Amino acid sequence: MGKRYHCEFCDKSFRNNAASIKKHQSSLYHERARQEHYAQFKDPEVILREESQKKSCTRFMSGECQFGVLCRFSHYSPAQLHAMQIQVFEEKRRKNEEPSLASWLQKRSTKQVSKPENDVSSVVFAPPTSISCIPNLPPSLQPVLIKDFANYQPQSWGS
Repeated sequence: MGKRYHCEFCDKSFRNNAASIKKHQSSLYHERARQEHYAQFKDPEVILREESQKKSCTRFMSGECQFGVLCRFSHYSPAQLHAMQIQVFEEKRRKNEEPSLASWLQKRSTKQVSKPENDVSSVVFAPPTSISCIPNLPPSLQPVLIKDFANYQPQSWGS
């Protein structure tokens, strides 16, 4: 018996020749299995955009739709679409929300609570040891401590 080709999407195996592979890959069964596989990894925003433009599938609601992800109608209920819309909105809000400097400093300082302030390990940036003996280092090369930013008040640019 010759070698066999195994399709990962369909979990089927058949003769490993060009004609059999081409016939299988052009079949509706393979196309549906491939689309279902990639649908698992779609972004909720993309799903929402695609599905909100479609009408509801009446066959799916009654449990009879045979097309699955290839169906030209939506298989999501209005409640599911609304929940997905809220999820997308929350993700966008979370991405756009910048942490405040105070919260970042608080988070950063809690990691080093047990260390004294004059401890070398509380230094965020330490210059190379070869330049530490040079007097009057420029500020960009001096070690930065978290306590230096404790009372920092950001100002808007240009003011």
